[in-house]
Amino acid sequence: MERAGMIKPESYEMIEGEILLKPPRHSPHGRAIAYLSAALRHHLGVDFVLTETTIDVRPEDHPTSDPEPDVIVVNIPLGELPLLIQPAQIRFLAEVSNSTLDLDLEVKSKLYARSGIPEYWVLDIAKKEVHVHRKPLRGDYKSITTYAGDESVSLLAAPDETFPVSELF
Repeated sequence: MERAGMIKPESYEMIEGEILLKPPRHSPHGRAIAYLSAALRHHLGVDFVLTETTIDVRPEDHPTSDPEPDVIVVNIPLGELPLLIQPAQIRFLAEVSNSTLDLDLEVKSKLYARSGIPEYWVLDIAKKEVHVHRKPLRGDYKSITTYAGDESVSLLAAPDETFPVSELF
């Protein structure tokens, strides 16, 4: 479809065989991506944080899924990454959700858990909450905790650094 000029690839992503329209970058969705990525870069360094970058998933999911998470933290500097980031190179990823909460909490969480992503956050714009998924095992996350606006959360990759949930929106 891309080669035929039917879609602009930067506006869509493929998940479980469905082609999904991505939200506009200037929306509350875009602001939350900017806030989260700025906080992560401040605490972890600019060489380890990417935004809206396509990642590889496990080989069985790759034919039908080509996700582009909103924010990614990798375990090697950007300059050393391959063109397509592999699951083993990902320490953390996040999706910002305005109209896609069910997709992010159900479908994408299983996709990322199957790929062994150690930590996955979903930022719920409507409720100003962060759903933190950890401990991937057999296609599901075994630990899921929701943090409200008056709470703080930290990454597995940087447990001494806390992020006030209210500042992510």
